Amino acid sequence: MTSGRKGILSEMLLWTLVKKEFLINVISLKFLLAFFICSTSFITVTYVLVYDYKERQKAYYLNLTFHDQEFKKYKNYEDLEWDGKSVGKPPTPLSIFAQGLEGEITSTVRITRYDYPFLKGGFRNNSLFPLLGKIDLAYLIAIVMTLLAILFTYNAISEEKENGTLKLMLSNPISRDKILLGKFIGGFLSVVTPYLVSFLVSLLIITAVGEIVLSKEEILRVSLFFLVSLLYISVFFMIGIFVSTRNFNSTNSLFTSLFIWIILVLIMPNLSILIGSYVVPTPEISEIQGKEDGIIIEGRDNWMKKIMEEANRVQAPPSFKFVEEKYNEMQIANVEKIEQLKRYYEGIKSHQLNVCQNILSWLSAAGAYNNIVTELCQTNFETQESFINSSRKYRVDFIRYIEELKGNNQKIILSEVPQFIFETRDIKESTIKVSLDIFILIAYFFFFFTGSYFSFLRFDVR
Repeated sequence: MTSGRKGILSEMLLWTLVKKEFLINVISLKFLLAFFICSTSFITVTYVLVYDYKERQKAYYLNLTFHDQEFKKYKNYEDLEWDGKSVGKPPTPLSIFAQGLEGEITSTVRITRYDYPFLKGGFRNNSLFPLLGKIDLAYLIAIVMTLLAILFTYNAISEEKENGTLKLMLSNPISRDKILLGKFIGGFLSVVTPYLVSFLVSLLIITAVGEIVLSKEEILRVSLFFLVSLLYISVFFMIGIFVSTRNFNSTNSLFTSLFIWIILVLIMPNLSILIGSYVVPTPEISEIQGKEDGIIIEGRDNWMKKIMEEANRVQAPPSFKFVEEKYNEMQIANVEKIEQLKRYYEGIKSHQLNVCQNILSWLSAAGAYNNIVTELCQTNFETQESFINSSRKYRVDFIRYIEELKGNNQKIILSEVPQFIFETRDIKESTIKVSLDIFILIAYFFFFFTGSYFSFLRFDVR
């Protein structure tokens, strides 16, 4: 037989193996169970999260309408100065795919001269724990789909040896690398099929039942979410094949695969957070609150001291104008000191989160996947930070507008009040940010693929 005919026959055998692997999986009981578990969990979670999103959206617009009506009652700059204006971050429909910190941190802040916007609700011992514990589509993929990938592949090679079919397979003109490739393609297609169908049904629920219209950029983000999820599932698929090439017994292969899955999916993400918290410790909330209270008490004492000094100087109670002027000075001084305190604390918290996320990415594919999907769905800590930073920029414009009203002694013209703009990263910037995490997932895949390849080359089929 010529080398050309051998090559053609080898290719035919490869695709025959792909077809065989796919069909054997599809008609098996485990495929039916996988399809049922995947579809019911995706549909149920999507329905719940669509309802939750619409409720949050309704609450956001009701809150916005209430504050707008309240704002229209303002008569002069003093109303603006003291009562201010509320601004909010609208809920994102992409939180259905990955909730992240959506809802954990405040989405509404009040902008006044005498208060400084900061992240409320996000300062717990570690803000990454909510990222890892919410049930959403990303969570189902991270837990359910990877477990299914393991269960579909733990005996991909070892069972063939136990049944004696591997020796028979190698008696044909097909190389070991093509057998491994055929096992991967056929098996991966059978694992991905329930995921693909469930994902499409979830999209149908979101757009049709939920009546949620996604923008072009959101569609791109969802598409990237889908592709990254495929890459993530393929990592655990290769782990199953790798373990199968290292064991001659399917039972041993199953327990080894599950042990690796538990380490990478359940233990490493939480362990890396604890390590990050130890490497970059943050002050307790009570300590920060105590320092803030101390600033307020000190400012009040200084204000009272100035009033007493003025009373002694004029030998009479100070004028209301003097008291009000010194009170406003105290408020502004307090805000500046509290701003420095909170900026310092937020800086430490941000650094801790960055350290935790970096450890997560390198120690666990689950951590890298979580970093990617929360960035793509704009539900990570950085998105919450950008909302607060946008509100702080807006506060500067807001105070400048108040100063102009004061200087010209003008009345409030609602149409001239600065408008709040929430600035977020676009899809290009988000893709660049997660590029390292995507590279880590690719590295995981090729590491286990290469390990599977060399292990199978030395695999004893006898």
